[in-house]
Amino acid sequence: MTTDAYYPDTFARWERRPAHTWPRRIARRAAIRLGYERLRLSGRLEEGLATPRIQFYCLHHLFRDEEAPFRALLTRLSEHFDFVTWSEGVRMVLEGEVPSRPVACFSSDDGYLSNLRLGRVLADFGASCCFFLNPVSLLPHADAWNTRFCATRLQARPTRFLSERDVESLLATGHEVGNHTLTHVVCSETPADQLAAEIGESRAWLESRFGPVPHFAWPYGQMHHFSTTAEQLVAETGHVSAAGVVRGAYRKEDSLPVSGDFRADPPSSLVTFGPGQTDLLILRRDQLWAAAPIEEALYFTARNGLERSGALPVLTDPVPPGTNGLAHWDAVAWPQASKAAQYAPSPRTAARNVRSSTARSSQMDQFRT
Repeated sequence: MTTDAYYPDTFARWERRPAHTWPRRIARRAAIRLGYERLRLSGRLEEGLATPRIQFYCLHHLFRDEEAPFRALLTRLSEHFDFVTWSEGVRMVLEGEVPSRPVACFSSDDGYLSNLRLGRVLADFGASCCFFLNPVSLLPHADAWNTRFCATRLQARPTRFLSERDVESLLATGHEVGNHTLTHVVCSETPADQLAAEIGESRAWLESRFGPVPHFAWPYGQMHHFSTTAEQLVAETGHVSAAGVVRGAYRKEDSLPVSGDFRADPPSSLVTFGPGQTDLLILRRDQLWAAAPIEEALYFTARNGLERSGALPVLTDPVPPGTNGLAHWDAVAWPQASKAAQYAPSPRTAARNVRSSTARSSQMDQFRT
């Protein structure tokens, strides 16, 4: 087997999509295309795209066959958006600053090698990216872990991951690095002591190699993958922001107070854990699939400008430590949260967590040495 065959360099060859999922996928894309055409014919598409706000995006990869459609998307977005760094976007949200033109910030999770291509393409458009990394994937001889990660957690074929030298080259061209936990754990299902190491040791290792790492993104990205314990650990370890993968954008009327009064109206996503503790900004990000039709990204981006609020409410005390999901999110601002937070790990998932705990401990021991 050739190296190219083992490590596919196109999304079409890398993705594993079970046959039974195709009808739903086709129906979904047809519905999105219908929504896109309705916005376009009504004139609201351009209105939504041009609405001033701060928009955060999340990618994971940019394989060879994804480059052309992604360039087309960036060309279209640049008609309305200015591109700024992740840190600048976070600062603008915290300070309530929304310029006259919409602003877009890009990030990418997991550290696939194809992020080198993503970095080059974004640089061609004057854009920057924050790469949220798992240090274990950057270690020498990490191929076995990376292959197992792709197969068991992503249900995907193996792919190459960035090395330390690759990350340094990205930083040299104006990109940023963020924390994505040490071994890509589900924060809401990880014991507190292990999670503290996953978050804290990951940030310490990244900062020792690449400089300041003020931003965090939790793996898998949905609200029920996060927890109040994780939230507090992220804040206590010095992070400024924590990002999920939940659609939305930040408009002027959603500006967040910075006074520490987290019960302000409208509800703020600036979470305060107690006197003297660090505030943590919880961010929404829109997922971008570069291989998807360009209309899909434009449709959701326009909808964000027309109707979505980016401000997530804060937790209401008291909240039991280690809550699986954020059960106390305001149901009006995040209607699905109360339902999602009811989901506890299934027996199968719980058994898997027990089996993987020893393996993760071994990985972390190797990491420390």
